[in-house]
Amino acid sequence: MLDGDVWRCGWLWLWLLLSIGCWLTNQSCQAQPTTLTWNEEHAHCSLTLPGHHHLSTHRFSKGGGSWHVKAPSSNYSSPHGRCTPHPYFTYFQRILHHLDTSSSAASDTHAAWYRGVAQEVLQLYAQLPQRRSPTVLSADYLQRHFPRYSELHASNPAAYPTTYVEVQPFVFGLPVENFRVAVAPKDKPFGRVVPGARDTYFSLMEEALYADDLARSQFVLTWKKAGWDCLRHYEILAQGALPLFTDIADAPREVLTVHPKALYQRLLQTPGLTVSLTLTKQQGVHRSFAVRELSYRPPAAAAAGVNQSQFLFHLSEALLVYAHQTMTTAAYARSFLATIRRNTQRWYPTQRLAEDWPRSVLYLTHKNSWDMDQGDYGTDFLLHGLLSLLGEFRAERRAGGGYRQLRGVLDFPSRDCLYKRDAHWQQATFYRQRAQQYGMGYSYGLHREALAHELVRNLSQVGELLRLPAAESFDLVVLGSVHREGWMSQLHLWDDVCRHVSRSRVALLDADDSPLQKFRLAKFLPCAAHVFAREGYVVGVSDAK
Repeated sequence: MLDGDVWRCGWLWLWLLLSIGCWLTNQSCQAQPTTLTWNEEHAHCSLTLPGHHHLSTHRFSKGGGSWHVKAPSSNYSSPHGRCTPHPYFTYFQRILHHLDTSSSAASDTHAAWYRGVAQEVLQLYAQLPQRRSPTVLSADYLQRHFPRYSELHASNPAAYPTTYVEVQPFVFGLPVENFRVAVAPKDKPFGRVVPGARDTYFSLMEEALYADDLARSQFVLTWKKAGWDCLRHYEILAQGALPLFTDIADAPREVLTVHPKALYQRLLQTPGLTVSLTLTKQQGVHRSFAVRELSYRPPAAAAAGVNQSQFLFHLSEALLVYAHQTMTTAAYARSFLATIRRNTQRWYPTQRLAEDWPRSVLYLTHKNSWDMDQGDYGTDFLLHGLLSLLGEFRAERRAGGGYRQLRGVLDFPSRDCLYKRDAHWQQATFYRQRAQQYGMGYSYGLHREALAHELVRNLSQVGELLRLPAAESFDLVVLGSVHREGWMSQLHLWDDVCRHVSRSRVALLDADDSPLQKFRLAKFLPCAAHVFAREGYVVGVSDAK
């Protein structure tokens, strides 16, 4: 008995010591779920990627456990109540505290800049829903400019349930493999490439050198080219550099909706930075600039008590993480599908969508449309994201006829600029094909390996799939090239879509360099409930064309 008492006392003392230790470190002694990587933690704590919305109340499971996430009061919370913030978040919190409490910072001319940047960083995710709000075309506007839609709504409210139309924002993205996992050391202030100055460009076989140049640069120039959204913006962020977006103040609300435009404006005011450009050419939507002065001389002493080199490093880190979570092709595809799902449930409440909806997508594009075969960023990036989420298309015939349930994404006609086929494994063939692509195929060209069992894209066979009963056919049809309508183009199967597919399961994408034009929206709107536009729909501009 004495030995048993000793053991019991020993366990009691051990339990007491552990309890005191947990209390002192303010940690819970309850069993904790599986440790998450910071990216997983941040994705759960900061935003819900499918809709880019700040969390309110959310349940999810990992490792068999179910965790409850409370509405975060700041930029992060935790699946288990004690999320460890990423270093950049803690750093900018400390900067704000320092600026608010330091007497020397109060009189420093640069303190307001540091404070403004820190506040923007801490609000990166919280501001997303506001930035991503759609353009709403009112009933009165539709009556005047799209009378056909108003007539259809009056005669068939089940198919046309709303008196208004929402035009959702669309943005580019990069394949996730293009993103660095950490910010590289900076050994030069500016990137080599100046947009439009071809003597600064990298060649066909120097894509890796281009990425390395971006990664080593503190700042990189970029601006509006043909359209506001541009692949270069994403390439800069993906390599952990800071974009000097020289004309960002002119960007309208409808464009670049995933980008922190106010933060980009503050970057142009970085202490010690001088950027001076001259407009050299204006041809339609295309503009060219020459650099008059580009210099960076950071303050010799720590302005406002802040080490500027360290500050810019953490700022690069914050933007890299943010871009990695919101600017990949897969991240936008999630947002795209979540928006369609949410609006379908709003406008067609009697329709019940499965938890894994959509399981199959038909991705239609125009053919023989000027340079369409050379690549189209908006069209191809969304397709890449959908393929990343849902996989290649798969369909098996039943023994007695018909098809088993369709799965994956079928692009018709095939977007060959994305696929690396057998012949492209030969280096000469690969680069010869890449040389013909827009932007030399940088970041996306011939990146996806074509599967050996890929369905032969036969027009009659795809038409047959479209004409199947709704429960057996494609869950969603996306027309990914509305902007190509009228450009010497052919569009197959659209009549079959209008005839056999519910309007609630059809989405339009306009990825033009200019706002969505009225005549294109008027043509496709009767058969599609969901509209996305890269440069928005601008009343007074779109309807004037």
